Amino acid sequence: MVPDFLPFRFGSIFAKMAFDSTRVPEIFEGLSQRAWRVLALLASYPNITNAEMSALFGMDTATVTRAVAELKSKGLITTSRDPSDRRRVLNRLTDAGAAMHDRIAPARHARSKRYEACFTSEELSQLHRLLDKLSRHVDAIFLEEWREERRSSPV
Repeated sequence: MVPDFLPFRFGSIFAKMAFDSTRVPEIFEGLSQRAWRVLALLASYPNITNAEMSALFGMDTATVTRAVAELKSKGLITTSRDPSDRRRVLNRLTDAGAAMHDRIAPARHARSKRYEACFTSEELSQLHRLLDKLSRHVDAIFLEEWREERRSSPV
C-alpha cells in the first residue's frame, strides 16, 4: 500500500517520470534535463529572470543558474538587462533555442501521453483541475511562509 502522504506520492511519481526521461537521452539532444526544463519554460515565458524561473519550477536558484549557463554557452538563450529595471536580468530563447525546443517538444509530449493513457478524457480534465487547485494552494502557502521568513530574518 502506498502511504497517503501527498509529498511522498508526488515525489515518487515525479522520480519515476524523471528517470524514464533519462532512459531516452537522445530526446534532449545533448542537453541536461534541467537545461531542457528551463528551455521549455522559456518557450512559454520569454523574458523572465532566474528567480522567476526558480519560483515557477520550484527549483533552487543554483540549479536554474547552472541550466541558464549551459543554455547560454550553447547559444540557445540570451540574457539582457530589463530596460525598466536594470537590476533584473531577463532570459530569452535565441532562434536556435526556439528551433531546438520545437524539435524536442513533440517527443516529450508523446511520452507524456503514455502517462496520461490510464485516464479517460474526463478523468484527465478533472486531474488537471485538481492539480491547478493544489498548485495555487501550494503557491500561496509557499509565498506566505517565504514572506514570514523574510520578516523574521535579521537584516
